[in-house]
Amino acid sequence: MPSPRPVGPIDAGAAWVEFLGRPRTARVVAVPTRAIYLQSGETVVALVARDVPSGPIHLRVDPLPVTHVNERLVVDGGGLTVGGCRVDAGDVPRWERPVVDPAALMAIAEHAPARLELACRSALARDPVIEQARVALVRGDLETAVTALAGRGVGLTPAGDDVLAGAFVVLALATAPAGLGRAAASARTHPIARAFLAWAARGQSIEPVHRLLVALVAGDDEGVWRHQQRVADLGHTSGVDLLLGLRVGFSALG
Repeated sequence: MPSPRPVGPIDAGAAWVEFLGRPRTARVVAVPTRAIYLQSGETVVALVARDVPSGPIHLRVDPLPVTHVNERLVVDGGGLTVGGCRVDAGDVPRWERPVVDPAALMAIAEHAPARLELACRSALARDPVIEQARVALVRGDLETAVTALAGRGVGLTPAGDDVLAGAFVVLALATAPAGLGRAAASARTHPIARAFLAWAARGQSIEPVHRLLVALVAGDDEGVWRHQQRVADLGHTSGVDLLLGLRVGFSALG
């Protein structure tokens, strides 16, 4: 049997530190364009191509291996092999999200929603469920907000889950309300969407979202527009749904 070909790791989110930290078995659960999603128990992580943004569950590699759904693999403590390619744990640089000050987020909460213009492209932007979820978040009723939005839509990350993830990352970074992690874990949705939501509840999203928050806090109009466009371009609708979630999160604070 030929030796596995090495791939070049670019950076890895916090989920990968946990994932590679102990021996385990895993399975390929989805292979969309430029990504390979792996699941081990309740844990979901993704190998992604180098042009995919960094994020908490992403390990960016070049080249991206070729594999198929249901391929089984073993994390052996030194790394893992997938699609005939080897990723060594010791060679993976850690991705660190850009940091924003919680008080600064609170200070811009009243005006931030109006600056997220591209959120209006979300199909849910005018759906009454958004106001229902926003009012629930204002009350601190996380369960009602999750019930209203989780699993709403189609795909690996339904629109409602992307909205929740955007709202949760704002809340987590600004006020860290009690029960946010439990609310994320209770979402009845696809495991991949739940993984993104769980990390949003810990204050971590994909890098363009954090860059956008930094620009908002800094009053950097050009940066707000540039990073907002980067977020909006993600996926089929995931990006604009994330932007809508950021708007909901800020509205719940303001």
